[in-house]
Amino acid sequence: MKNLLKRKITNFKFEYFTLIFFSLLIIITSGRGADFGEYSKWAEYFTEFDLSLWDEYSKSINGKPLVQWQYGVGLIGAIINKLFGIEIFIEKFFEPFHHNSIRASALSSILSLINFSLLIFILKKNLKDNKFFLLIFFSFFLFTPAGYYFNKFSTESLSILLILISLTISEINHEKFKNSHYVAPVMIGIINYFLILVKATNIFTCLCLVVIFLSSIPKKKMIFSANYKYILKILFILAIIPFIAVAMMSVYHLIINGNILLSPYNITDHPFSSLDFKNLKTFEILFSPLHGMIFYHPVLLFSFFYLCKKILFNKKFFNTKNLICVSVIFAFLGQLLMQSAFFIWWEGTGTFGSRTFSGISVLIFYSLLKLKKEIKSISLSNSFIFVIILVMIYQSYILGLGETSFKNLNSFLSNKQDLFDRNSFQKDNIILFFSIFFIILLSLYLKISLKINKLFFLICVLVLTTIIAYLALLLFQYNNRPYLLPLIFLISFTFTKYHKNIFSITTYYLKRLPNFMSLYLLLLVFVISIFFQLIFFSQLKSVPLNDNIKGKNFSCVDWAASYNEYLQIPGYNYEKFVLLNFLEKNKCEPVK
Repeated sequence: MKNLLKRKITNFKFEYFTLIFFSLLIIITSGRGADFGEYSKWAEYFTEFDLSLWDEYSKSINGKPLVQWQYGVGLIGAIINKLFGIEIFIEKFFEPFHHNSIRASALSSILSLINFSLLIFILKKNLKDNKFFLLIFFSFFLFTPAGYYFNKFSTESLSILLILISLTISEINHEKFKNSHYVAPVMIGIINYFLILVKATNIFTCLCLVVIFLSSIPKKKMIFSANYKYILKILFILAIIPFIAVAMMSVYHLIINGNILLSPYNITDHPFSSLDFKNLKTFEILFSPLHGMIFYHPVLLFSFFYLCKKILFNKKFFNTKNLICVSVIFAFLGQLLMQSAFFIWWEGTGTFGSRTFSGISVLIFYSLLKLKKEIKSISLSNSFIFVIILVMIYQSYILGLGETSFKNLNSFLSNKQDLFDRNSFQKDNIILFFSIFFIILLSLYLKISLKINKLFFLICVLVLTTIIAYLALLLFQYNNRPYLLPLIFLISFTFTKYHKNIFSITTYYLKRLPNFMSLYLLLLVFVISIFFQLIFFSQLKSVPLNDNIKGKNFSCVDWAASYNEYLQIPGYNYEKFVLLNFLEKNKCEPVK
């Protein structure tokens, strides 16, 4: 009986079932990312081009509608919106009040499906062992901020999507360079163009992706003396296309505020500024209970230090793996610098962990894939497995809490969500905590009774704890979607039966991504995005100045809310004093 049970558990199809079930679980919980309502409204605007959508928003000095969110997410979402007819569907079947939420969920579900295909393709290209495939796949979702924001409609999820597309292009270019001398660099350039439109701080990610792409070009072609013309051409392509995004955003800022350097995020009133490089919050970004990396993503932080160690102690510095690792390290440090300079360094409430590092975490994850030989050589001693399991329990519990805002260490330990007052969740979180322990005990029983090896035992615990954490998010934070669980079980069994055909078809098409057809598709999306922006700019310019004397280059409501958040955080008296003076000077009412 035990041998029969052991054969069933270790069956390869069981691994596919968990993969498909988890993927469907992620997809049905798609939608509500940070500020998803605003990005959904951007998608609605670029679908209908109705400027009255922004009437309720504050106005700039020039009398133009002021929206404190970059429009890149909505721009991409609108193209998908039009392609799949999502707007027609939600207008026909749902009340207007729910349109933003339904639109965000529909768009993020489609994006999640693409994300999964790309992630699986990249893992399959680098991992031949199916056990390691499962280990790395579920580690991605449990230990990185990209796992939580993988299925959200936000800057984080769109950044993840674009990064995965870029990495896929580089992977294929490494094998089929002869067929894509200029196709691949044009595609990378377009991807970086959209990354900048999605979020300006993605510039560090763009530079890293360029290095990763260049490392995929055969060494003979990268010898400057022999191929300097080709190298200069692709560098020009990789620079000029993203620069168009910079130009577009500059025009947008010029129309709104009359200054290309003055965006809705960048307040220049001295001594207040949204970006203050003289008062960095680096310690807080890494170690604060309020979204600090060490509390939410300790494995990610240690992975970064591991990469630094590999670079420092590697005898051969100039090789492909090292170049990738160095570029990822600089991208991490660049993002850390920018995030530390933000006056509102915790990046708002209603979010989970270090969300601004979601894209960087994909790059760290990818660089570790390139070091897979060194990682595989780590010995799985009993003490090491014990430590890893403790980290899994902790990480699953934190992930299962979902949106968290702890103002200090005491709040973190007592699970008191101060900035949002969500104490009602605590009972559910206790259930989550004991559920994870039950899974660990069950896994231990299986290991002892079935005598499975250490690696497979570790994978079982990882898979089960990750699924429990995401089930908790589904059960505690969604109203009707848990009723879909029986359906995804049924679909998972069906897909598992035909998994070979499904994955072979997916792999077949993904392997042909950097060809002329995919280039034409990206070029079409690129041209459409420029056309959409030009329509937007022309509409903004047509808005009359009127007598909008009270116009500002920022939103009083948003900055007053930020002040209210600052009041709840112990300390930071200087920042509170400066922000209050700024609000009073500009005749903004602080939130009481």
